Parts: sequence; structure tokens; C-alpha cells
Amino acid sequence: MNLDLRFRSFNHSSTMPATSLRVLLMFSIFLPIVPAFAEEWVWLESEAPTSKNMEIQTISSAANKEFLSGETWLRISVPSERIEKDLPKEGLVLGYEFLARSEGVYEIWDRIGFEKIRSPFEWRVDQGEWATIKPEDPTLDLMELDTWCQVAWIKLGESKLSAGKHVFEIRLTPSYKEDKGQKVLSDILYASDALCIHKGPFYPNGRFKPNEDWQTADDKSASAQVFEVATAPASPERIETQLSGLWQVCRYDEQDVVDRSGPTTILPNPAAANWMSIPVPSNKFEAQKELRLCHRFVYRTRVKVPAELAGRSFVMKFPSVSMIASLFVNGKYCGFTRAPYALWECDATSAIKPGEINEICLAVKDTYYAISEKKGWEKLPDVLRNAAKRHKRELYHVLLRLPRRLSRIQNCADLRNLPGAKSGRRG
Repeated sequence: MNLDLRFRSFNHSSTMPATSLRVLLMFSIFLPIVPAFAEEWVWLESEAPTSKNMEIQTISSAANKEFLSGETWLRISVPSERIEKDLPKEGLVLGYEFLARSEGVYEIWDRIGFEKIRSPFEWRVDQGEWATIKPEDPTLDLMELDTWCQVAWIKLGESKLSAGKHVFEIRLTPSYKEDKGQKVLSDILYASDALCIHKGPFYPNGRFKPNEDWQTADDKSASAQVFEVATAPASPERIETQLSGLWQVCRYDEQDVVDRSGPTTILPNPAAANWMSIPVPSNKFEAQKELRLCHRFVYRTRVKVPAELAGRSFVMKFPSVSMIASLFVNGKYCGFTRAPYALWECDATSAIKPGEINEICLAVKDTYYAISEKKGWEKLPDVLRNAAKRHKRELYHVLLRLPRRLSRIQNCADLRNLPGAKSGRRG
């Protein structure tokens, strides 16, 4: 993604010569949230059931095995031709004993593998009714473990539990598919990294347990980063300050796409946002491999704007953004663009607070949002389909392919004094 972000300030009351401050900006995020109460949850490693009626495999050879809890997971693969011989009559049943500390409603989550191609499976608690999970049921926090091998969290459902011992069970039974007009037996394919039984809402964060201190030193440095805009002197010379360094980024997954081509108008729930560091400039898909299959995300940084700049206008400029970008300043939605690879300027005057530290956020939807699930790939507008085909395997990378060019925050008396400035702006 070519992002040259210009943050301009205009003085309406004088003809002071233009000055500027250049900064390297990318996107935005939020401050870490500390829970106000002690959470109650149980974490179960899927590869270690307390009961089973068939031998199972523990796999630890994935290319990105560091994405797994304990770097291992459970994998079950039974070819259709061996199901009758290998699978017990009641199906493969895995049991997991656990202890609930108090009575309440618990969410039950499974970190499962093989997105969209896994076998249907069933689950229950304490000999209750079996509930079915289908291959197409939506997931969250999708990550790439290896080629054609993914892992993601899925909410199985909820269960009202009493304090004390319980048993959670997974069952895999034969399923069928249509092949040349005939109903044939399907292979059984299931993988799971971990299970989380959580009292109240659970917010997935990869392999990390709830309340685990998962942030690295860089993550903590990025959350504390504040860039400062120098006071503009009464001089025609521009002041330039680079904002290269550690920024923050978080995923903002949608299980069901509500508005595929529209703006993002609400920032993530702070409790659900897990902020990590990212160097700026960089390629997000290389700098944070966990986000390769993340298609909506938010970058954040903070900028201290001097009180002396009160009364001026502020404009953010993005010369080339792909696909859909929405700007927020101090939590206020300022505007969006959906013109790929095109100049975008967004007026942020009403949201900037001179004399304070300002949070700059950009929510981005990548080229995944150009593909209609109903109309299909070939129904895309030519400009989007051709752009995606050009990048081929880099389809998910195009948004974050950033140039080495500097972005800018510019304080100036008159936009017309800026070289190459346009007479109008969009936002």
C-alpha cells in the first residue's frame, strides 16, 4: 500500500508563510484494556483429552507452529475408504473433564483447523443434546499455519454450568457429499489446538490464554509511543519530523460482512482489540505473519499537537490507498475512500485537539472485500479484478505494500503555497 499521509494545518487569521512538519504515518489503534474483574475460565489443550475411543495424532510440524498453544495440536484424518474399518460405531468421541469455579453461563470456544474444508462435528456438555458445527460456520482470528492449513477460533455456543466438575465432548461421525449426482462418503478431517470455556464474553487472541501477559517489549514500547509536532515558527522554512518507528496494529475481524464496499464507521471494542507492534515503514504481511489472513484491521499512533496551532485546519492526505480506508481522529469518524490507488485527502479539523495528544486511527478493508460471495470473482469491476490478478499470491498483501516515501504533517498559512497542492480536497 502506498500511504503518503499529510496532516496539514491552515491558519485562517493570518498570511503567515507556510511551514511544515513531515511525519511517517501509517494507521491507528487503541490503548490496552485492563479488566476490572477477575475472569473465570478453563483452558484445555485439545491434544490431551481425558477420554477417547480411538487413537489420535498430535502434530507439531507446521511451518508456523509458534502460532499454536504449546506448538502442538490435535489432528484427525480418516480417509473415506477406512472409515468403516477404523471409526467406532458411535463415532470418534473425545472427552475433556474440567472444573467450573462458580455457577453461571459459560461461552464454549474451539480453536479449530482447516477453514471451510473441515468435517462437520458435534459437541455437548454433561451428556446434553449434541449440537452440530458445520464447515462453513464463521470463525474469528484466522491464522496461516502452513500451506492450505489454517487455525481459527469458533464459538460453539453457551452452557449454563453449576460450580464443580463437568465433561465436554466432541464427536465425529461419517458425513456425505454429492459426487457426480451420487451421495458418497466424505473423508473425516478435524484439527484443534485448544478449547476455552469462559464465564461471560471471551475475546480470542491466538494461542494466548485470557489475561496472559503476551505483549513483547516492542508491543509495550509501541503502546507508549507519542510523537510530537514542533511549534511552527514564523518562518517560510518547513520543519520536518519523521515518525518512523514502532506503531500498533490490531485485527478487526468481521464474521458476517455487513457492508462490503462501505466505510468502517465504528472502531473495535477495546476489550476485543489485541494490539501488537509493527515497524513503520514495513510490509504488514512480513512484519506480522499472524495477520496474513486478516482482511480488516486498524493501525494507530498518537501525536501531540501544540496548543499554538489552535485555530488552524488539519488535512490528512493519502496519495494511494487500496482498498477501503476510513479515518478516525480521537475516536471521531472523519471520512473514507474506496478509490483504489488514488489520491485521498480527508479534513480532520473538527477532530484534532491542539494542546493535547491526538490518536490517529485508520481502519482498512483489503482486497478481500472486492470479492462478492454471491456474484463471484468474475463479476468484479475490471479495475479490481485486474489489480487482484496482477498480484496473484500477493492479493492480501496489496494494501500494506508501503513505499519508503515519507508521509507528512504540514502546518501552513495557505494550501496554495504548497508545491503540487490541489485546489480541492475529498474527505
